[in-house]
Amino acid sequence: MSNKYLKYRKKEFLLLNQRRIEKQHIIRRKKKYSGDAKRDYLPSSRLTRPEPSRKLRTKNPLSKKIITIPRVFSLAENSDETLLFFSDLRDAVFKKRVSEILIDHSAIGIIDPPAALMLISETMRIRVCAPRCVLSCKLAEDSLVAELLEKLDYWKMYGYRRNHNSELNEQLVMKATNNFTLPEVVKNIIVDFSDCCTFSVPQKKMLFKGIVECMDNVMSHAYPSKFKRMWLKQQWWLIAYKNRTERKISICFYDHGLGIPGTIRTRLRDNLILLKRSDEDIIKEAVMSGCYSRTKLETRGRGLPKLYDIIDGTEFSGELSLFTGNSHCRFNEYQEFFPQRLTNGIHGTLITWNLFPKNEH
Repeated sequence: MSNKYLKYRKKEFLLLNQRRIEKQHIIRRKKKYSGDAKRDYLPSSRLTRPEPSRKLRTKNPLSKKIITIPRVFSLAENSDETLLFFSDLRDAVFKKRVSEILIDHSAIGIIDPPAALMLISETMRIRVCAPRCVLSCKLAEDSLVAELLEKLDYWKMYGYRRNHNSELNEQLVMKATNNFTLPEVVKNIIVDFSDCCTFSVPQKKMLFKGIVECMDNVMSHAYPSKFKRMWLKQQWWLIAYKNRTERKISICFYDHGLGIPGTIRTRLRDNLILLKRSDEDIIKEAVMSGCYSRTKLETRGRGLPKLYDIIDGTEFSGELSLFTGNSHCRFNEYQEFFPQRLTNGIHGTLITWNLFPKNEH
């Protein structure tokens, strides 16, 4: 064969191949617009939808839930129902993943500062850690309860604003929350409460060091990085409440951390199965002697004993109350210890320090 003939055949082959490719493009384009583009890739001629690789999330049947706060919303007088409310609220948000929750405040007739502090902290945690959950509320009907929560800026989280009445003029409420130590907050409490409770110079120093120690413990031990929980890292809440008429003051400190037993179980005898002591016994020893410290430093481990030293005053009687995990421990100025095991525990540690006149104790 001549070279001329071979060149002709090669040119003809290239032309036929180009036409074949163009024809395939036309066919595929027609299949695309007719909805049969995937026919060539399916085992059968019928177009079927492939099974998903994972289960698709279905809508939660509990899309809305109403949770009612008990009439006596107090950890001192009605701890069981109060803690049950917080347990139901956490389960609905973080376990059942309800998309909308209505918190009914209308039945509240009595409220104390520790319960109000926990309510504020749990609402803040839901807003930050579960933003998909829509929170709404029904306002409190009792004027004293509504105004107390208003002074704590609680209704602002729901977009409500109430007018202040004159019924709580004899009472002062201070609220603080942050994720680092604020010594100036403790100084303001001591100065503002001096007209209601006379603190001696040593008592002022012990009160200052004790609360600052609680803030430092939150920064150092309360929120370990390995522990998985829906919380606001290194966040603490503080409420200071005083009543000039009755001369009563209350200071509440709260965090969502591991709790006192979980952070101070550093000794071998506290973790052995046969010698393991209860959480209440460990809390008692930590408060009365202050011998527990994870850092092993001489300057640490004295926060709880310093808070207990404050209640041993001359003019006022005092009580130190600790809620941590499933334990509730109370101490009075006579070094008496009252432990209680809780059915519904709390997340973290709630420390409440109360002072009141001795004739009303």
